[in-house]
Amino acid sequence: MKRQIGTLCGFFVISLLFPLLASLLLRNTLLIWIFLILEAGSLCAFCILRFQDLVLLLQSRQTRYGTNVAISVLSVVGLAIFTNLIVLKRFDHVIDLTGEKWYTLSTQTQKVIKQLNQPVEVKAFFSQNPSSEREKRDYDRAKELLKMYQRASDKINVSFIDTFTEVQTVEKYEIRNNGTLVFESK
Repeated sequence: MKRQIGTLCGFFVISLLFPLLASLLLRNTLLIWIFLILEAGSLCAFCILRFQDLVLLLQSRQTRYGTNVAISVLSVVGLAIFTNLIVLKRFDHVIDLTGEKWYTLSTQTQKVIKQLNQPVEVKAFFSQNPSSEREKRDYDRAKELLKMYQRASDKINVSFIDTFTEVQTVEKYEIRNNGTLVFESK
């Protein structure tokens, strides 16, 4: 009887994983806590009721080899993630392979950016829902260009303002056209 209840608790642990994952995806905090408490209780009951089986399982040769493999795989994955993070932080360089050098700032622009001695706020006024393919293309181009500016200097701060939802800001700067850029410095 004790063994059957333990098996039932183990099944309950596995079956509660799916609603727990669903509540995580839905970001419902109350359900997450309810399922976590049920999950922990079922897992504890399973471990207590099937303790002897767990001890035998952990002492088997297959478990030891499986654990070694899992630790090795996790170590390699962790090392790869760590290496990528270091490379991204230290070597954040972009290489422009286009013939027209679309993704390279001109030498004059680089010179101006390097001479900045105070922060510059760039406000880009674009609709978040472009009505035409041209507006979408203009938005993408401006976003790439402003990203290059930010990469070139830490004194440049860019913010995108939706022309339809942030009407007060649009009126404050007297913006008439979608795609207008405003550069401000104090």
